[in-house]
Amino acid sequence: MRILLFAIISFLTFSLFGGVVNQNNDFQVWILESVNTPLSDKFKLHLDGELRYGDDGSTLYLWYIQTRLDYSACNWLDITPGYRHLYVLRPSDRKWLLIYDPLLDITLKSKLGRWQIADRNRTQYLLFDSGPTLWQYRNRILAISPWKLGGLNPQISNEFFFRENVGYAENRFSVGGTFQTTKKTSCTLLYTLRHQKRSDMWKRHHVLWAILSQSF
Repeated sequence: MRILLFAIISFLTFSLFGGVVNQNNDFQVWILESVNTPLSDKFKLHLDGELRYGDDGSTLYLWYIQTRLDYSACNWLDITPGYRHLYVLRPSDRKWLLIYDPLLDITLKSKLGRWQIADRNRTQYLLFDSGPTLWQYRNRILAISPWKLGGLNPQISNEFFFRENVGYAENRFSVGGTFQTTKKTSCTLLYTLRHQKRSDMWKRHHVLWAILSQSF
């Protein structure tokens, strides 16, 4: 049943991209794989890797590896320092730009009725292999539904980016859901509407985002 539901959602999503949404070659595919292992009752170690394809999902333009240490301070607060080693394809000369990216997440957790709410506040310091450094603040509000649909746990979120020398630089609105494939493995499938500021113009992207998570 879960595989059938996943196939139906995938078909409808691609149909929407191809027939209605993707009018300006702005379709992207992001694939994130994450593994984690508990170190104690309070600490969990994560290792993540992500690939992002643009130009109608045909060209790899960004990839990174990332490690995070999640500290559950209490039932309403997580503190997560991390580091991301990021490569971005530079459009001007098609060369890969290396960015060193230490980060810190402060996540506040609560409930609204039976909905689970997570308010993630992320601060990043971006150090370019060549060029200036800058800091970035991101805020994501995630709401997870208490109801399930054929094993799928729906969710909705919105995240904005505030970047040094730019100000309000990006917004991501996401809707989708998560289902357990095995006891320790889950898959999250999201549609993300992304608006990204380029100079004084806003660029729109429609993203199909697949997140695979494995616990050990």
